[in-house]
Formats: sequence, C-alpha cells, structure tokens
Amino acid sequence: MPRIARTVMLLVPVLLAACGNDDESVLAKSCVRDGGEQEYCQCRAEVLAADLGDDHRKLLVRMSDLGKDGATAEAAEEKIMQETDAADFMAFQFAVMGVSMKAERQCR
Repeated sequence: MPRIARTVMLLVPVLLAACGNDDESVLAKSCVRDGGEQEYCQCRAEVLAADLGDDHRKLLVRMSDLGKDGATAEAAEEKIMQETDAADFMAFQFAVMGVSMKAERQCR
C-alpha cells in the first residue's frame, strides 16, 4: 500500500474524532486513559453524552478533566462534591450509574 494511503487511513479516525462532540471526546479519552479499549470507550462516551442531562454531563466531563490533570478518582470526586450540594451530587451519581449500565449493555 502506498505510503500516502497508509497515512490517510491512519488519520481518518483522528480527524473524525476531532469533528465529534467535545464532551464525547473528553469522556472517551478518560475511559482509554483508565485502560478501556478505544471502540468500547467511544461507544460508552456516545451513550453518556447522549443520555445524561446537560448538568450531569458537564459534571462528569469536569471529573474527567480533573483526572486528566493528575487527580485520582477519589480526589476528583471530592472536588466535585465541594462544588455541588449533597442532593445534586447524589442525583449526579445515580444518573451516571444508570446511564453507565445502559452503556455497558449497548457497548460490550
């Protein structure tokens, strides 16, 4: 296969990902960073981005960004808890749990 064709084939997934939803990209990268396979992580991110409400999706992206910046999962969760009230944080946890279960069924 010519070198240019190989280069284009390698760049297509990167370019498609760059055109996607920023939240999906952050969530997929976080999943891969945590050891998930690319295809599963992309599917999971799509389900999370589509099914979580805006506020919950933004909190999850915020947690993922904190992890990207080196925070442990526990430290990121603690930071989010400090930024929200207890009832909102519990609602967030339940929403993420429910949508994550859906994603698990659809993406595995």
